[in-house]
Amino acid sequence: MAHVEVGVAVARKAGALAAGGDAQAERAVLLARIFAWEVCQLFERNSLRILTGTGDLDAATVANSLAEIRFSEFAGSCRNVIKDMDRLADIVFGR
Repeated sequence: MAHVEVGVAVARKAGALAAGGDAQAERAVLLARIFAWEVCQLFERNSLRILTGTGDLDAATVANSLAEIRFSEFAGSCRNVIKDMDRLADIVFGR
């Protein structure tokens, strides 16, 4: 849960910088998107572990739970993440 809360704070900060036209806005937005991707991966992995790790839940319950949290949408979190990482490296290393 702490990762989600940090992600929200980072996204809000990036949004405020972008709205204010701050020179650091692009860097902050990239960091926020990369961190959001990491949080999605963590949530995805932990959800599967919780739902299937004990073997106590039947397949239908697991499938319904994954559908309810819209699990399939987490795959979209990686869209453009490599480009974001490359652009952030450009900014950090002055390329």
